[in-house]
Amino acid sequence: MFNPLISVIIPSYNQSEFLEETILSIINQNYEYKEIIVIDGGSIDNSIEIIKKHESSIKYWISEKDSGQTEAINKGFKVASGEIVNWICSDDILTPGALSIVASHFQKNKTIDVLYGNTQLFKDNFSSENVLLISKIDLAFDRDRGIGKIITPQPSTFFKREILNKLGYLDEKLNFGMDYDLYLRIACNNYNFIGISDILAYYRLHTNSKTATSTKKFYADWNYSFTRFINSVEDNETYIKILKEVELYTKGAGLIQITSKFTKEQVCKSICYHISNGINHHYENLNFQYVRRITSQTRRLCPKIYFELKLYKFDVVAILLPIPLVKILRKILR
Repeated sequence: MFNPLISVIIPSYNQSEFLEETILSIINQNYEYKEIIVIDGGSIDNSIEIIKKHESSIKYWISEKDSGQTEAINKGFKVASGEIVNWICSDDILTPGALSIVASHFQKNKTIDVLYGNTQLFKDNFSSENVLLISKIDLAFDRDRGIGKIITPQPSTFFKREILNKLGYLDEKLNFGMDYDLYLRIACNNYNFIGISDILAYYRLHTNSKTATSTKKFYADWNYSFTRFINSVEDNETYIKILKEVELYTKGAGLIQITSKFTKEQVCKSICYHISNGINHHYENLNFQYVRRITSQTRRLCPKIYFELKLYKFDVVAILLPIPLVKILRKILR
């Protein structure tokens, strides 16, 4: 793969406040072989003016009503011609030099199917004062963990377009956890994930971002996708029972294509990582009775993961601290 063409899709809807910064972060990359695709959902702010301003640097753009972000991204994938693809939301930013780094790794290592790097989170407008933290990815991809919960930061995850031809596009039933669903399906089909320490993207947290406003919808999508994995593995009756016991099973979720092999131990490990998502979600929503029950389930199934993720901390808080006190502490600490 010599100088691979990289397609970056920008799905957007009424994000004129941030859209130009996103577009410029791609235009200003020091890598020539790139194409920008903007799929706008029929914005009524001045997004179209911004797109037209940079039209000469955009390979393709359209503005029309759609069913949501996932459909918009799929529209972009279908017109993309790059060997490597990714999407970046219209409030996030690629770091300077990111595409050169991505291209270099795909050139040097022909076995890479998915390349992921770190992402730096920031609040509102990008500046040194607003930087929050950097994602701590595992450079060695743990497939079982990656199936149980999302561990590759979406804005910093690039993959071969041919994967979409074989496994299908994003699931348009999902508008929040579609990235996890795609990476889960890729991990279930013998593709090679490689992690690098470079920061490839900046991820913006702001009042109206989906991450800030829709945690319950993310959680529902993640459960749907993981249920499809469990429905698709062999001898799954016990696994389905476990998910139902901890209220993480989505009825009617269906199946996915799986060509990788999984032992009982590996499936149980993925279940425990997925349960940890449930613990975090219910802990944030102060459902301490559920937290105590589900942590004990994890301790029984996978004691190693229970201690690795320090889930005992949730147990301690849920048992010892009354909910009103936890609310007060959160206000002080946040």
